[in-house]
Amino acid sequence: MSEVINSSNEELDIIGSQPDEEQSRESRMALEEERQRRLGATVLAKAGFTGSHGEIVSSSFERARKNGEKLPGKNDERRAYAYVARMERLINKYGNATEKKAWRASMDNDDLFIQYENIPESYWDFKRQELRDNGYGDYELTEELKRAEYEEKLKLQQESLEAWADYLGDEHSPYPLWFKMYAWDGMTKMGHYSKEKGKYETRNKTTMAPYPDCDAEVLAGVFDVVNRFYGNNEHEFYTEDGERNVELEKIIQTGNFAKIFTAIQHDIAPIIAPPEKAEDVHGSWVEYGLGDEADIARAARGTGWCVASSAVGRHYLEYGTYGTDEEEDEWYDEEEEDNSYEESYDNTSKAKFILFHLQDPSHPDKLTKNAVASIRLDPDGKVAEISGLERGQGLTDSLVSTVFEKVKTLPGGEEFIPKFIDKQELIRLDKKMQNGEDLTKEELEFIYEINRPIETLDTYADYDPRIYELLDSYDIAYAIEHGVDIDILIKSLEMSAITENLDTLIRHGADINALIGRIYSEDIIEHLDTLLEHGADI
Repeated sequence: MSEVINSSNEELDIIGSQPDEEQSRESRMALEEERQRRLGATVLAKAGFTGSHGEIVSSSFERARKNGEKLPGKNDERRAYAYVARMERLINKYGNATEKKAWRASMDNDDLFIQYENIPESYWDFKRQELRDNGYGDYELTEELKRAEYEEKLKLQQESLEAWADYLGDEHSPYPLWFKMYAWDGMTKMGHYSKEKGKYETRNKTTMAPYPDCDAEVLAGVFDVVNRFYGNNEHEFYTEDGERNVELEKIIQTGNFAKIFTAIQHDIAPIIAPPEKAEDVHGSWVEYGLGDEADIARAARGTGWCVASSAVGRHYLEYGTYGTDEEEDEWYDEEEEDNSYEESYDNTSKAKFILFHLQDPSHPDKLTKNAVASIRLDPDGKVAEISGLERGQGLTDSLVSTVFEKVKTLPGGEEFIPKFIDKQELIRLDKKMQNGEDLTKEELEFIYEINRPIETLDTYADYDPRIYELLDSYDIAYAIEHGVDIDILIKSLEMSAITENLDTLIRHGADINALIGRIYSEDIIEHLDTLLEHGADI
């Protein structure tokens, strides 16, 4: 770790305890971003990032030197700093859309995916034995079957990598850019998880396994321990209970993301799940503010929330976010470096985490240590985010009404009311579907989003999966036969859905020319005979 980071941390410890209400939240955020940038340069250098990405890192370094930029640290730390700073400037200038594209573009590398010719013969031997064990005898693995198997494995790798790209590029992703780079670089080297060895194998060109799950809580844990270790002058790591963890210190010291990720993953305990029925939910809301980051982290263990990192929790409480989309701040003055790390807490912030803890089934007079639902208030004291335990940090169904009642009492909660109403409607319709009941015309118009889009309550999911399930059960033919206007329906359908249901729509009297205006040109060519047969004006 460079001396400059050590000295800056000492100054932060001293000055950070002295409130200064005149210092703006934006200025303090910029100061913290610079501290993170320097810390990140140290971690990336330790992890060998500058070596494995030599050409692009060297380009940034030479450009920075040419421009006369002052680069803190030593050797590879300076190179990593130059690269991170350059990428931050680009993203801050062009916004989150650019960052999303950048992470997606990171997938455009064939070396990240298994190639058919690299599948070892031992794998096909394994598949033959598997078929024999399942009673298929000496089943022949034809070239066609091998190709199909390959395509399935490739798809799983692509989908698992997409999950990382989407999470890291999401505007809600709470990490500084250096950590995202560190996580991506480390994760792409992780292969199959060996239960016998208790670790991930190193990925190579013959690896068939998908990439590790993009677990927000594990990532938060990695960020937390790396920050606490490399931000400590003594190079020591202490748990939140004040105990030194020498074994974890050794792992963090390596800078190896995979090893740290695995250690955190092993340390996460299972959480007590909420009851299935809303009437069986019993518990209490607990408020946490600035200074309670360690308590929030403990309450978030097992939930998959990023605030399982106390560092992330602190940033949300102080700044309301992690990072900024504004153009690069001009606060940093090289001539004033010795005074550049002055920081104070914003004691005017109204940010809070309001967490719902279940009643402990083993001790009814106590609450569980882990929370099962979270309401985050921004620095203005308004509801900013709602999180649960389900996919995309969605709320468990049985908790929706409990959280809804609480949100309605909070400033800014009115903006979330339509989301809760839609969530409750989807839950109700899902139950009707499970019971095999018919839907009314109005209910069908809701799931087909004819009058307006369905609003989602889930932080990291754009669409509730129940919508697809409902649309499959109550298909287009069903909707038309139960009173939904076909012309209005066509306008609400995606182009691909119209193509897939072309015959059904024509059979039910859809305006053929209206259909032409709602499908892709290549689909018009593919279905040209059918369209002309039914009078299309092409």
